[in-house]
Amino acid sequence: MCHHNDRVYGDCVCPNFAMDGSTIHETNLLMNCGKTLTNCGGSTAGHKRSGKYHGIIGTRPFATPGKFYFEVDIKFTIYRRLQDKLLFEIGVARREETERNHTVSGSKYGWVVCASTCSFCKTICLQTLHNRKVKRHKPLIPKSDPGNSCLAKVGIFIDTRAHQMVVIDAKQKSLFYRFKNVDYSQPLWPVFGTYNSGCASVKLTTRTARDVLVPSIYFKE
Repeated sequence: MCHHNDRVYGDCVCPNFAMDGSTIHETNLLMNCGKTLTNCGGSTAGHKRSGKYHGIIGTRPFATPGKFYFEVDIKFTIYRRLQDKLLFEIGVARREETERNHTVSGSKYGWVVCASTCSFCKTICLQTLHNRKVKRHKPLIPKSDPGNSCLAKVGIFIDTRAHQMVVIDAKQKSLFYRFKNVDYSQPLWPVFGTYNSGCASVKLTTRTARDVLVPSIYFKE
């Protein structure tokens, strides 16, 4: 999976891909030449996907042996009180999993990092999930009261040979969570979901290929 416009750091490829407008759900809006997804609705002119997934799929899967890395800038603002609400998810999944539900976090073949209200921390936490199980959570903001906002950046490091997906706090350049035993026997597609426009505004912007200025793959354990 190395194309002409990819960027290579040692043995790691920062692949050049965008969000595929033909896969967008009507609750989302795609902007910035396929780099930015928001939850403000409206979809993309001429496209209205029939699947259940409330998000969008990347234009290239992770389907070959190797190491790959991309980042996502995250911005959200709360304007109504949230209760058991999901704001966004970022990760990888088999293509068919996006036809089953509005999120892939409950799938056996979906691995994601997301932001959601947390019953333990009583605020919005960054969480890693697989097969409905929360693997790690950490508060993103002190309180989830209306008016609060967040700017964050996560990195996704894929190692198909080691069967891992690593979620990185790209601002701190530190490891957040390492998924092990990730099943790459079939292609896994990058997925991006934004949710609950009635309570918050959410924006996800991908950094791929040459947009990755400093490779956060060299994170602290």
